[in-house]
Amino acid sequence: ELAAVTYQWNPMLLPAQIALARVDLAHALTAAAIERLRTAIAHAENEVDSAQPRLVEARLWLAAAQATAGDCDNARTGARAALLTLRQNHLDAHPLLVAALKATGEAKSCGNLLP
Repeated sequence: ELAAVTYQWNPMLLPAQIALARVDLAHALTAAAIERLRTAIAHAENEVDSAQPRLVEARLWLAAAQATAGDCDNARTGARAALLTLRQNHLDAHPLLVAALKATGEAKSCGNLLP
């Protein structure tokens, strides 16, 4: 139903887009998850602060999805940028980021994404 809504990429719906991408990942629809996250991030990054936890979360899930797809260069770059934002803004223990950090850290196909 979200796909039929004209404001589906509104930054307020970023949590819903992340949840749908996680469902895509759970069903091995990696390309769909990557596209959803890229689009959601592109629409949100001009509207919300770069340190907004949901935006950092989306970036971490994108890195995890890219690693799953074997796109290691983009996964590594994205994960490290998200981690830098996370640390600079003292979000290390933010509860919204726990699952995304775990998924990104467990993406072993590209080696260690989180130094």
